[in-house]
Amino acid sequence: MAVKDYDTVPANNTSISGIPVTDQTLVSSVDDIFRQIMADVKAEYVKTINAISVIETAGTASAFTATPKESFATYEAGMSFMVNFHVPVASGAVTIDLGPGPRPLKRRLATASKADPFTAAVHEYTTAIITYDGTDFVIETGLAARPNENRTGMVKVLHETDLASAHDTWPPTQGSVKTFFEGRSIGINQTWVNETANRTANVSYQNTGSSPMFVSIDANSTDSLSRNIQVSSDGTTWVTVGKTNTSAGGYTVAHFIVPPGHYYRINGSAGIKLWSELK
Repeated sequence: MAVKDYDTVPANNTSISGIPVTDQTLVSSVDDIFRQIMADVKAEYVKTINAISVIETAGTASAFTATPKESFATYEAGMSFMVNFHVPVASGAVTIDLGPGPRPLKRRLATASKADPFTAAVHEYTTAIITYDGTDFVIETGLAARPNENRTGMVKVLHETDLASAHDTWPPTQGSVKTFFEGRSIGINQTWVNETANRTANVSYQNTGSSPMFVSIDANSTDSLSRNIQVSSDGTTWVTVGKTNTSAGGYTVAHFIVPPGHYYRINGSAGIKLWSELK
C-alpha cells in the first residue's frame, strides 16, 4: 500500500495492505502492521530519492543503461528519474534499463501520444526527466525542439527554410538562424572568382545561387559611345547600375550586387579588362 494512499485523518486508516487496523486488532498482527508501514515508507523513499537524484547513462545511443540512487525490483507507473544522457539519443527504437530490465524510451507529442525519438532528441550531456507510464519511459523535459513540431511542454520552433514565413510567434533555433544567414549573406562561405575569360559583353548571365553575389567589372566601350552595365529580375526589364567610358576615355570599374535569380550584363559591345565575382 503506497504512503500516498494513507489518510491524514487517523480514524480513516482502518487497514494497511489488507491487514485490519481496528480496536480489536490482535497483538499478533501488530508486528505485521509495523512491517508493512516500514515497507511502504521505504518504497516511497526509493521513489522520491530516485526522482530528485541525477543518474548518468552508459550503454549506447539506442540501448541506454543507468544505475539509480536506490535500486528497486519492479517498475511502477508514475516513477520519475532525472537522467543525464552521455551521448545524443538515437533515432528510432531506443530502450533504457534502470535495473529491472530494458523498457522503450519515447518522446511525448502534443496530442499526449508517444513516438520514437528523432536523432539527438536529447542532446549529449543533457539532463532530462523521464517518467514510466506502465509501458514505456517517456521523455518529459530536456527534449530538443524539433523544427515545426508542437509537443506538450515544448515550444514550436522554425526551420531555416521557414524563417521568412509569417509565423512571428515561433522562435528560431540557433542552428536555423546560422544556416539561414550563411546561405543568404554576401561574403559568408563565398570566394572571389575571376570570370574574365568566361564573360562576354552583350550577353546576359544569371545568378543561379541562393545567395546574393557581388560583381566587379573593369571595362570600356569599343567606340565613342558608353555602354550600360545592367541588372534585371526577369531578364526583360533592365536597370542600369553603371556605365563604361568611351574607347577614348579609358576603363571604368563598376561594382554591384546581383540578388539570387537575377540577371546581369554589359549592354553593347565593350572591351573587358577584368570581370570578377564574389559568389
